[in-house]
Amino acid sequence: MKQILLIEDNPADVGLMREAMREAGLEVVLHAAENAPQAFMFLRNKLAIDLPDVIILDLRMPVIDGLATLKILKANAPIDAIPVVILTSSRTTLDRTTCLRAGAACFTSKPMTIDGYVGLANALAQRLRSGFAACPSDD
Repeated sequence: MKQILLIEDNPADVGLMREAMREAGLEVVLHAAENAPQAFMFLRNKLAIDLPDVIILDLRMPVIDGLATLKILKANAPIDAIPVVILTSSRTTLDRTTCLRAGAACFTSKPMTIDGYVGLANALAQRLRSGFAACPSDD
């Protein structure tokens, strides 16, 4: 079964993602970390077992922000090979460009409705099957 690590400090957004994946029929194990240090500990513990297939990362987080987290993830093998999807409230071109240049596979804005989250979950399911050459988009 595919595994997703969601790094998100807002419990409501974690709940929305879980519900959307259920509604989309996405059969995955969703691990959640509320900040970067928790995520790094999770990944360190998974190194000897099996790493997640994708990381979904919020950009605006306490402790260590999403961009700094992304840079750390992309600087450490074998974690650097895991696709990272930035899921954020930001809609700025600068944030999108900066994250993609730092190694994010995708950058998408957080949906405003549960239907939007279900659409995102469906797009993630397709990417998990076919790779991240194309990404969920909010354009």
